[in-house]
Amino acid sequence: MIFKSLRATRSLQRMTVGVLASLLMVPIGIQSASATEGAVTVITDSDAMDNTPLRASVGKALCPAGMSLENAGYYFLTFLGTPKDPQYTILSSYPIIEDGRVGWLMVASKATVAVDITCVPQSKPDEQVLATGAPVKWNGTNQNNPDSVAWCPAGSTVTNGGYFFDEVATTGNPVRAVSRVIANGSTQQAAGWFVSAVGATYTAHALCTKN
Repeated sequence: MIFKSLRATRSLQRMTVGVLASLLMVPIGIQSASATEGAVTVITDSDAMDNTPLRASVGKALCPAGMSLENAGYYFLTFLGTPKDPQYTILSSYPIIEDGRVGWLMVASKATVAVDITCVPQSKPDEQVLATGAPVKWNGTNQNNPDSVAWCPAGSTVTNGGYFFDEVATTGNPVRAVSRVIANGSTQQAAGWFVSAVGATYTAHALCTKN
């Protein structure tokens, strides 16, 4: 069964995220935001679910040139399963920089999503950079899972971050991913971003802003 969300209710369905393909997505909307002068919101739909067992879809939103990413979120457009037995999983959600433009990329299993980012004017050119942690493999238990940590370069502060699942655990027929994030946040002193998960090999990604 496929459930579809209504665009009219998307503001209630938006969820903040701590979001593997070079597909170019076309933004469905760029809206002015009132909190910061010159800020805009960019919303981009993911592509359709593919035909692999995990039924993956990829969504990507990019800030206009000359702007920095302030925040990122998403909402579901469709998902497989039922409310009592959902089959969907967010496989990856992390910051990207593509052709000098900062943005966010998401990969969902058995769902389609809209990626929703807030962009603000840069205070200086190329003020945001990416950092990537080392991949970490799940230890097979639900305790003492090691973190993947993406440390920001000296002279910068973490703004946001996320994770990428390199490998996922699956179960059932039809197949569904059972990998789950259990930690996804900034380190002390805002020096980087850390991630931990079960049922996956996972990598932390940080978006860092130069001081």
